[in-house]
Amino acid sequence: MFIIPTKTRFKSQTNESLGRPIISGSASKAELEAAAKRYGWTRRELSVKEIREMPSGECRYHEICNPEQYNAAFTFEENKRNNKQNMLGWNVKRMWDGKATEEENQKAFAAGDRFALTYSQFVRSESNAKAITSYMEQNNLDATQVRSYIEAFEFLVPQGKLVLSPKAAGIGSEETLTGEALKIYPRLYLLLQPNKVLTPEDKLSADEWFAQHPELHETRTPPIILQKQQVATATAKHFEQAKSGTAEGQAVRFTDMGGKDYSGYPTESEKFSFKAKVRSMSATELAQRCADDPVFKKALDELK
Repeated sequence: MFIIPTKTRFKSQTNESLGRPIISGSASKAELEAAAKRYGWTRRELSVKEIREMPSGECRYHEICNPEQYNAAFTFEENKRNNKQNMLGWNVKRMWDGKATEEENQKAFAAGDRFALTYSQFVRSESNAKAITSYMEQNNLDATQVRSYIEAFEFLVPQGKLVLSPKAAGIGSEETLTGEALKIYPRLYLLLQPNKVLTPEDKLSADEWFAQHPELHETRTPPIILQKQQVATATAKHFEQAKSGTAEGQAVRFTDMGGKDYSGYPTESEKFSFKAKVRSMSATELAQRCADDPVFKKALDELK
């Protein structure tokens, strides 16, 4: 509760020390004259910029004690602003009077084109062009500015004085609307809003657009496809090896058995079972086996 008054007193003292006294708005002319003598204020010509930068006390002094110069400053500023505005108006009127330069004509054409591109529902026709142009001329609007076309558009559409195409803007199925049909159109508020003209590319479907941009196409093989290809290759190799092994097995060879070579004689670890086999055979069977299998006969001879 005491912070604000304390700061206020400090600010007043600081302003006073800087020669910027806080003078009441109800100070009399005599009090203001006395303050002027103290701070060196004099009656003189003023500008609005000076008045805006003055301390409030000095500004109040000029307002009460120097009213002619004080008011003249604001009158001059107002006249300058009006003259600038009038100059713009005269310049626009000059263009509508058929005295536009070639550069101004080009700017006007560009502004109209930008407007039509922004409002795709606007039908580019002679009747529409005349309606827009007539409104801008009657209201002395600058034809080189897009906002002038928009102002005319927003005024003429609710009155049904333009031809619009809801279909062109993607708002409805109607090719054109004008007059009473336009005035009572349920989506009139949408027809008054900017709606960009679609380019040929905008009208493409997603698939068509993607087909026209090969730089976005994925050329790498997906990981799942790579995995399937590897499995297929390994499977084919396995069956090829199995087929080769079966063909060799038909030759009844004692090879590829754990890296060992059974070319004729059993290893030491297998002699016992070989002897047991021989003992179980009759003399006739042994003779027959030796006659039929030279390798067996050799192993039997070496065993004795």
